[in-house]
Amino acid sequence: MKRNCGYLLFFAGFLCLMSFYVNAQTTWSAGTKVIDQATFDVTCNANQLNSPCVIKDGSIYRMWYTREIGKSPNTFNMIAYATSTDGITWTLVDTSVIKPSGTNNVFDQDDAGQCTVIKDGDSLKMWYWGQDNNGNIGSIGYAKSIDGKNWTKISGSDDEGSVFAGPTSDSMVLLSPNIMKDGNTYKMWHSGMNLNMTTFNIIFRINYATSTNGTNWTKVNGLGKFNSIIDIGAKGKFDEAWVYFPCVLKTAIGYEMWYGGKDSVYKPNIGNSAIGYATSADGITWTRYNGTGPKGSLFLGGTPCVIKEGNTYKMWYSGLGGIYYATSTMATAINDLTLNNNTRMLSQVYPNPFSSSTLISYNLSENSFVTLKIFDLLGNEVKTLVNSSQFIGHYSVNYEGDNLKPGLYLCQLKTEKLTEIVKLMYVK
Repeated sequence: MKRNCGYLLFFAGFLCLMSFYVNAQTTWSAGTKVIDQATFDVTCNANQLNSPCVIKDGSIYRMWYTREIGKSPNTFNMIAYATSTDGITWTLVDTSVIKPSGTNNVFDQDDAGQCTVIKDGDSLKMWYWGQDNNGNIGSIGYAKSIDGKNWTKISGSDDEGSVFAGPTSDSMVLLSPNIMKDGNTYKMWHSGMNLNMTTFNIIFRINYATSTNGTNWTKVNGLGKFNSIIDIGAKGKFDEAWVYFPCVLKTAIGYEMWYGGKDSVYKPNIGNSAIGYATSADGITWTRYNGTGPKGSLFLGGTPCVIKEGNTYKMWYSGLGGIYYATSTMATAINDLTLNNNTRMLSQVYPNPFSSSTLISYNLSENSFVTLKIFDLLGNEVKTLVNSSQFIGHYSVNYEGDNLKPGLYLCQLKTEKLTEIVKLMYVK
């Protein structure tokens, strides 16, 4: 049977258990420093450790992070590798698993860092930022490994052997890639740097690209300036100057992102960097949420990496003097047993997406106390449409949107025995 609304998840003909979690994580534990650069990474006296990328591989946490060494102006970046059994106590394995190539006319001649790693089958795959000595200060490279320590760089077909240099009309520099494999498609969210020709300030925005093989990438245009998918924030917000270093996870209802932001291009230190949060139904159009930190951020810090284990989110991020760790428990404002195909109640939600109003229709097979509610992705109740006892029959309720912001919402119909949830998309 085909549903007109197209959004309820079920398996026809047998009982399906499913939970819709509202994956809007804006409340985190206080961060704890788990890697102190003064004592952990002393081999080459690193100036700065940042951009942790963590994956859980069996019982082992694997972290690759960027280390900056040398003295200004002759600093350079490389990628180090560490492991842990709990994500908190780390053992340094190698300080330079990916080094700058040192080769003229190669995109990573001077710098290699800011990586993302995924496990794809039996192979580990890494995408990383590289910089040369010829004016190319940001392209994306690619490497493969079996053990996480020994990597083979794969030359790409874009500028200077990179796999993605991006449209130069949109971004002068590409950096901080974050990649997932979603079905047969690789999806990359990354930072793009531009120069404001009026103020001559450098501005970072977040862009998006896709690939079928991980080496040939196509940019997908967003609605922000220079076709970004997340533009800089509003004046007075923590991300009004820069948005960069995205980390994206897929959820049952779309995608969620944690990202770095800065409120001033004139303060290069980590102290004015903060972390923000956004959600999306398609990975392209995003809704930002305020946290309780400074200027609407979650908390101070930068370059977040988040993984999810069970109902717990775990974040590693850069801060003063090293790498920090924080956790968040999944919000479960909507977490219910749903329906047998033969007992579905919601018969139609139309139109969906909607811009002014939508008609929500449902059937009751027995008398019951009924609630019909709208929630946002933070689990906050937006509107109660029905809260009363009703008899057997067919019902329709018109919902006019109540000055909603564009984005994804959840419609929950609940009786004394059953609960059903569908997605609503509000557009302008």
